[in-house]
Amino acid sequence: MLNSKQMIAGVLGIIFAIIGFVLRIFAYDMSWPKGNFGYSGPREDTIWAIQQVAYQEIGLILFIFGLMVILATIINWLWMQSSFGEDKAK
Repeated sequence: MLNSKQMIAGVLGIIFAIIGFVLRIFAYDMSWPKGNFGYSGPREDTIWAIQQVAYQEIGLILFIFGLMVILATIINWLWMQSSFGEDKAK
């Protein structure tokens, strides 16, 4: 069974992963203006495109961080289970 520190770490990892995923998915909607706005130049040179890429990269970093926290929590949980199992066997 998970102890309270492992549960908190797992929940925080899930929250970071979800925030990173949502930020990466909605980067376009967050950075580009709404409504009837036209731009005739190259899109990659606009501040909106730069913001979109920044949001996507930050989202990816948060997602990976959340997955790493979840993985560390699972490894810690499995390691503690195996160490308790060795104590019972003695």
